[in-house]
Amino acid sequence: MKLHTKKLLLAGWIIATAIASLGQTQAADLSVYGDVIANTTLVERIDAVAMKVAKQNTTVQTNILNKVSGLHAKYKTNAKVMAVLNYLTTAIQNETTMYGEENIVETAIATEMFPTLVAAVQAAELGETLSSEGPFTVFAPTEEAFKKLLTDLDMTAEELLANKEVLTKVLMYHVVAWDIRAHDVMMLNNKTMVKTAGEEELTITTDGKVMIDNANLVTTDIVTENGIIHVIDTVLVPMSVKEMLWIETMNDMTDIVETAVSSELFPTLVTAIKTAELTETLMEEGPFTVFAPTEEAFAKLLTEKNMTIDQLLADKEMLKDVLLYHVVPGTYMVSDIMALTADTKFKTAQWTDVVVKVWDTVMVNNSTVTKTDIKASNGVIHVIDTVLMPTK
Repeated sequence: MKLHTKKLLLAGWIIATAIASLGQTQAADLSVYGDVIANTTLVERIDAVAMKVAKQNTTVQTNILNKVSGLHAKYKTNAKVMAVLNYLTTAIQNETTMYGEENIVETAIATEMFPTLVAAVQAAELGETLSSEGPFTVFAPTEEAFKKLLTDLDMTAEELLANKEVLTKVLMYHVVAWDIRAHDVMMLNNKTMVKTAGEEELTITTDGKVMIDNANLVTTDIVTENGIIHVIDTVLVPMSVKEMLWIETMNDMTDIVETAVSSELFPTLVTAIKTAELTETLMEEGPFTVFAPTEEAFAKLLTEKNMTIDQLLADKEMLKDVLLYHVVPGTYMVSDIMALTADTKFKTAQWTDVVVKVWDTVMVNNSTVTKTDIKASNGVIHVIDTVLMPTK
């Protein structure tokens, strides 16, 4: 909603008048809206005012709405001013009902919907954090979601609750340090990355239906004193935890390709292997040692080369060369590598050498090994942070 400059100035005066009961200092601060509103969206400015109103007590809120109602009568013949007032009234009513009397933790306990989630928050000692001022948005998994997670991980609730490091990472991945309502979600782009309180990013998708990573929204906008709760049907697991848990529970029953696929750690690498038609090669008896680049490694390569993933995958011969340069015939566990006493060349399946160096960390050419000894039936995978490029 945008109005002519004079109307915006008038709207600013109306808003300042409507909230004058907040006190002289606040009213003075808000009176400047008339000066600045001409350069911003009126709706955003009114929403900001409504949020200020929401923080006041019930008596002040009622007084403000009464003043706005009086302005309705005064300006009833001015359609544009009435539009401003109507939006202001709705915004205030929405905002003043947005916060409950209990905080997120108290609300989760009171609903009796989230016993496992509550137990997890308590076990991870996050109760105080989620009871603080906020605001927070919490994506709260159902009991069925936790049961599914435990089945997938082949562990008991007691085992999950005992692993405080994993528990904290998982729980903080469900928390965003700002207030996101259902209507806010619907206004996002089709695919939006949102940073969580755990400093990792989750993906909100709004194409046809709303997805939080791989979880569906079950219930939205459970209001609390310090934020909002949305109920989801799947426990969200950040990549860092997938790496930790999967490597802890890995086994040697699947080949290198199947292992890479099931880990969910290497989607771009797996796509590249399939595109280059190397799947059958890496499913052979071997054995092989594969230095597997992370998603971040591929993203870095694309930035350096100023190319898209489609362009990378389109050159099949080049792709095949690059991938085979990450494969060394034979099985070299980290214990074998750490036993090296000097920089050592290993002949790759691409027929050129990589140089393995053991310092404080293990380096393969200019890449650092970040995870080791992911076993497969036909070899081993070591994770690296940079895509290796062969020299010809």
